[in-house]
Amino acid sequence: IDRAFSGTNDDRPEFMELVSDSKKGQFELCIVHKMDRFSRDLYQTLYYTNKLKDNNVDVVSVSENYDTATPEGMLLRNMMSSISEYFSKNLGKEVTKGMRENGFNARFNGGTGIYAYSICPDTKKYIINESEAPAVRKIFELFNKSYMYRDIIAELDRLGYKARNGKSFTPSAIRNILKDIRYIGTYTWGVTTRKRNVKKKQDESKVIRIEGGIDSIISKEEFAKIEVFDDLDVKTDQEIKRQLEIWQLETFKLSPFYAD
Repeated sequence: IDRAFSGTNDDRPEFMELVSDSKKGQFELCIVHKMDRFSRDLYQTLYYTNKLKDNNVDVVSVSENYDTATPEGMLLRNMMSSISEYFSKNLGKEVTKGMRENGFNARFNGGTGIYAYSICPDTKKYIINESEAPAVRKIFELFNKSYMYRDIIAELDRLGYKARNGKSFTPSAIRNILKDIRYIGTYTWGVTTRKRNVKKKQDESKVIRIEGGIDSIISKEEFAKIEVFDDLDVKTDQEIKRQLEIWQLETFKLSPFYAD
């Protein structure tokens, strides 16, 4: 049983173990409730049923009455597999359509949500969580004062600010907050996509961004200070501090109080 794995592909550990075990002659039948539990892809249904057959294992559907030993049974199985693949792909298309509609209306689209925001039960839109928002403001304030990640976490702990799991913030959580443009009010959806159970960045043309789609917690000016760092993921504390000092010096040179 592959829990939380899609039947639309063969990237399923338990399924592939079944195929591998079929070579050992330990069983003669693979029993499924319906063929769409075996696979919802016609090509893969044909490929793996034949692979199992080569290993003297038959695939039997207990709720679909057809005998694949006959031409009529094979035809019916293939027709049912085609229909399952069609419904699966059509459902995926309709779900994506609904999610994109939510995105264009800046509504919550599922997932873990954003720290410091709650979801309005009526509109499904993001609203500021005033019990968590001060932590986000403090993170930006301290980072722009050249605090290191560990020092930011220590100060948040001292002030009693915790992550949603009740534990201290982690450096990666701090980094993600500092990079998230949603805190300046820009709603985003579709930045990543999941294919074959692997998350990857989606084509930029499919990403939805709506400026002002969310109430902002951080000002654009304050967030702009963070953007001087090309990649917060690979910067050490010392590199971040050095770049921040350079940015502060360059900014001061542009002020009317600087005299060369």
